[in-house]
Amino acid sequence: MAHFNLRQGLFQSPHEESIYVNGRENEYIRYDYSFEEDIVPAINKLFPDNEPMPEGRPLQNVKAFLQGGLIGLCFKDFDFSDVNSAGALFAATSAPYISVLYFVNCRFGTNGGIDIPEAGVGFYDCVFDGNFYVGVKGDSVEAPIEFNNCVINGLLSFQDIKKTIPVEIERCLFNENSKLDMSGFNKSKAITLYHLDIRNSLFKGEFVFDDAVIPSNSIFEYLTFYNTVSFKNTEMGSKLIWKNLSFSPFMNKATKDGFKSFTAALQKNGYSREAEFYEKNIGIEAAEAKINKEAFDIAARSNWLNIKQTAAFLGISYTTLLAMRKEDKAGGVRRIPYIGEGKNSRYYLPLLEAYKSQNWKLVSELAKEMEGK
Repeated sequence: MAHFNLRQGLFQSPHEESIYVNGRENEYIRYDYSFEEDIVPAINKLFPDNEPMPEGRPLQNVKAFLQGGLIGLCFKDFDFSDVNSAGALFAATSAPYISVLYFVNCRFGTNGGIDIPEAGVGFYDCVFDGNFYVGVKGDSVEAPIEFNNCVINGLLSFQDIKKTIPVEIERCLFNENSKLDMSGFNKSKAITLYHLDIRNSLFKGEFVFDDAVIPSNSIFEYLTFYNTVSFKNTEMGSKLIWKNLSFSPFMNKATKDGFKSFTAALQKNGYSREAEFYEKNIGIEAAEAKINKEAFDIAARSNWLNIKQTAAFLGISYTTLLAMRKEDKAGGVRRIPYIGEGKNSRYYLPLLEAYKSQNWKLVSELAKEMEGK
C-alpha cells in the first residue's frame, strides 16, 4: 500500500490521499464481520461435498482459501484498533480449524496479539500502534511468523515462546517508543531446523534478547540500532550470520552497556572474530584510540571538528557516522547538522555536546547559530 509522507505534502489531507490511492475516504476499513454468520459460510463453500449453508454478508477484503488442504484466511485493509473489531478478529483467528492467516495493510491498536496457527501467519505492510503479543496456538512447533515492511510503534513481544519457531522480520521500522522483546525465546533449547531471520530493519526503540537461545543458522543483517540493545545471558547456536550492523552514538550508559552485552555475548558463544570486528569499528575505546589527540585538542579549541574527530567524540566509528549520513541523505533529514561537503565538512562542537546530552531544543538552536558562522 502506498503512503505519501513528504513534509510539504502532495495531498491536502490523509482523506484526499486515501481517495486517490485507495478509492475510499479512509485507508483502513473498520472490521465488523461475524465469524459464524459471515465467514463460516464462505469456508463451507470451499468444500463442495458439504451441505449448503445460509450465506451471510458478502465478504469484502476477506478471503477464505485452501492452502495444501489447510483452511486459511486473508484480511486486507482493515482496522482492528477498537475493542469490538479486535474481538471479532479473535473469533476468526482462534477457530481450531483455521491453519494459516495473512494480513495485508492492516492496523492494530493499543493491545493485541496473535496465537500462530499451525501453518503460520504473515503480516505485510501492517502498522502496530500498541503492544502486540505473539504466542503459539496449541502444541504446534512449526508455526512460522513473518513481519514484512511493517511499522511497529509499541511492544512486539515473543517473550512467552519458550521453543523455537521460524521468525522472519524483514524491512520493518521500529519507531522511538517501540521494543522488540525476544527475552527467553527458545529457552527450552529444543533441537530444531528453524531459525530467526531479522534483516533490513531499523530499530529506534529497544532490542532485547536477554536469556534467549538464538538457534543455529539465524541471520542478523543490515540492521541499524538507535537505542538500547541487550544480550544478557544470551546463548547462540552455530553458523549465525552477523552482517552490516550499525549502531548510533552511545549517548548514555544504557546504550554503552547494551553494546558491551552484545560483544560479550559474541565472545562467550564462540564468535570472537565478529566481536573483535564490532569492538574495533564501533566500540568507544577503539574510536578514541584512532584519533590524534593533539589534533583533536586543537580542533576542539576552534569548536569545529572534522568527520573522524566527530566520530571519536560521539563514541562511534568513522564508518558508522558515514552510514548515518548516507541514511539521512536518503531520508531527507540531517540528525546531526554540519556544514560543508564530503571530507571538508565540519561539525560544531557545542552542538555535538548538546546532541550527546539529548538536549534537542538546544540542538535546534545551535543548528541555526551554526548556519550563520
